[in-house]
Amino acid sequence: MSLISRLIMVAIVLIALAIALDVKADYYDYKSEPDYQPYGKISLGYILNQPDSVRNRDTGKTIELFQGDHLNYAMELGINVKVPNSNKEFHLGLAFVDLLNQGESSENYSPYKFEVFGDYIFNFSSGYYTTIGVGFKIASDDRVVTQRSDPNFLTEEEYFTVNESYLDKLTARFSIGKKFKYYTVSIDHHSQWLSGQPFNDDFEYHVTSLNISYTF
Repeated sequence: MSLISRLIMVAIVLIALAIALDVKADYYDYKSEPDYQPYGKISLGYILNQPDSVRNRDTGKTIELFQGDHLNYAMELGINVKVPNSNKEFHLGLAFVDLLNQGESSENYSPYKFEVFGDYIFNFSSGYYTTIGVGFKIASDDRVVTQRSDPNFLTEEEYFTVNESYLDKLTARFSIGKKFKYYTVSIDHHSQWLSGQPFNDDFEYHVTSLNISYTF
């Protein structure tokens, strides 16, 4: 077979392969697949409501918390999964939430949490949305300090524990707000699903805040 014949055969094979791949691409509708996009988010919030005390069930003593603490912040890293031809999307990722510029009373208990989460988001017209989600705390404070250690007086730290079980670490995540391209204004509520009222009398840190967020 001459060189020209071989080149013609190769060309025919390549053309046939291209046609086959094009047919397969047309058959497989990529637009019907979810759109996966990584994202990052930082948020600053003004606290509207949070617990101001916790009661030691063993002694009956009440410990004041978060006096004068009105700001918190949050950071998220995750994947945004957009459902085609739908107003729904999912966020899956990691989040860190804590008080900003904590006062002396918040040293008794720090409400920080580092969690893995999943949010279900409903988008409406004009950028409005609402969210319901669940998280699991990978790291959080489970001690309420009643007396700090003092080496000058040889006093040791005294504390009692809260929210130790795995069920106590399941968090509830709610949000309602409006998106402005990269920025979001929202009211967010974080709490526990199965800890505190109406399920039991255990201490539950809950926070409702007015937030401004930047997504990138």
